Amino acid sequence: MKKKLTKSRRQALSKKRIRLLIAFGVLTLLVILFVGGDRGLYQIWKLSREKKHLEEQIEGLKHVEAEMKKREKKLQDDPEYLEKVAREKYGMIKKGEKVYRVEWEEKK
Repeated sequence: MKKKLTKSRRQALSKKRIRLLIAFGVLTLLVILFVGGDRGLYQIWKLSREKKHLEEQIEGLKHVEAEMKKREKKLQDDPEYLEKVAREKYGMIKKGEKVYRVEWEEKK
């Protein structure tokens, strides 16, 4: 035999269903916000990390650029430094100089 639900019992079940639907709707909304396309929270977080990494790279490159400008200035203004670099890096010699190359044998 089927039991009839009382009016208060039906209302309680109805309220419970409404709460479940609201909870499901909120959960669905949160999932959409978190993974939803280009504007989802995950994508925004990922892009902010990438931005931070790129900003760090820019700072490093600015430092390298400053060092290179300093070296360029020194090469233009200091003839002794220019000569040193020419000799060490490019193996250049002055007219009349002789270069002696010493080769060492490796012991095995």
